[in-house]
Amino acid sequence: MSIAPSDRCANRALSIFNTCCLALAAIALGHTAAASRAATVERFVLAQGTRWETPYYVQDTQIEGPTIVILGGVHGNEPAGAGAADQVRHWPVSRGRLIVLPRANQPALRANTRCIPGVKKPRGNLNRNFPKCQGAGLCAGELSTILWRWLRTCRPDWVIDLHEGVQPHQINSKSVGNTVIVYSEGQAKTVAPLLIEAVNSTIDEEKEQFVKITGHIDGCLAKAASAHLGAETMICETTRKLQPLSQRTRQHRVIVHRLLTQLEMLPADASTDWLVDRRREPDRLAVALYDAGGTGGSGVPNLTRLLRAKPHVAVAHVGPPEINDRTLAQFDVVIFPGGSGSRQAKAIGSEGRQAVARFVERGGGYLGICA
Repeated sequence: MSIAPSDRCANRALSIFNTCCLALAAIALGHTAAASRAATVERFVLAQGTRWETPYYVQDTQIEGPTIVILGGVHGNEPAGAGAADQVRHWPVSRGRLIVLPRANQPALRANTRCIPGVKKPRGNLNRNFPKCQGAGLCAGELSTILWRWLRTCRPDWVIDLHEGVQPHQINSKSVGNTVIVYSEGQAKTVAPLLIEAVNSTIDEEKEQFVKITGHIDGCLAKAASAHLGAETMICETTRKLQPLSQRTRQHRVIVHRLLTQLEMLPADASTDWLVDRRREPDRLAVALYDAGGTGGSGVPNLTRLLRAKPHVAVAHVGPPEINDRTLAQFDVVIFPGGSGSRQAKAIGSEGRQAVARFVERGGGYLGICA
């Protein structure tokens, strides 16, 4: 079987990367991760032993406060929600419960498809299969039934479902990209503008800024949770088109951070850019993969695919906002894929370049790829 040049480059890069990691691991694993005063994060497995098997994470502070459920990956071609949820699960909460299901639809995420592979429409679209507002409260598929039973046992006060649209809603009104969709008439309706204000402070182009819209899709998880469980519910939608994954996951994190802050569930020093926690996962190699300005070709997707196939590697996409001392200190290695070195240097700026230099001086691993 022939191998495309891009795959040969990526495989060669991975071989170099593995060699570097072996040499760096003893030093890098000694780095100090961001401090945590969180309750213990417990890992559970939903639908174990089935094709739907997926992990979820619970922090229960045993201190009175709301129960927040955050989901990602309901649609498999929307990786930012899954990535952001997998990062948020590390955040320390100071009261209430934080329950995070990062990869709700594992088969679709693996296939990078919106719908469940092998399941015909309309049941293939997971986010149309939950109980309708009127009716017996039944789901329309196996995975939706599993998720709904699980959600009911969580007894959520809030349900936040992280998704992605194709284009910003202000540019294309038929797309729900860059929106906060509110499905309940209570606290969520009043809090949504605060979340939008927070994320819009990171976006310069007015037409790309987030807006609030009212949810209307019957059978989606958020509407079902509002109608049948009495939860405050939202869908947060970033935009896939022409935006790096690091930017989209960061926007999700900013929104969730603002909500948890509003609900007084985070300590004052909890950072939006806490991406990994090596103290809780000391045996995994933490890799920061730069994916923003100056990258090109298929380097980023190829490296992502290859690295995520390694169970001992935790990879997070990062962009210029994450190239700083505090964020890089969470990682063992930072990788800058092929593209234009000068444009990457310009994108991260002088402060970013200095942060990378300090990271290496302190023992961090650096891999730059020219392919």
